[in-house]
Amino acid sequence: MVKREIKAKTTFIRLPEVIKRTGFGKTWIYELIKAGRFPSQVKTGIRA
Repeated sequence: MVKREIKAKTTFIRLPEVIKRTGFGKTWIYELIKAGRFPSQVKTGIRA
């Protein structure tokens, strides 16, 4: 049997796109992050 590795490509999306895709409001997303039920933000640079 041949085993194949599948590597997922990591992509980042900005908050407006998260809101569009999930239908959640900004405040609700931050509440979910605080509760540990939604992935937290990732800093990509000093000013980000």
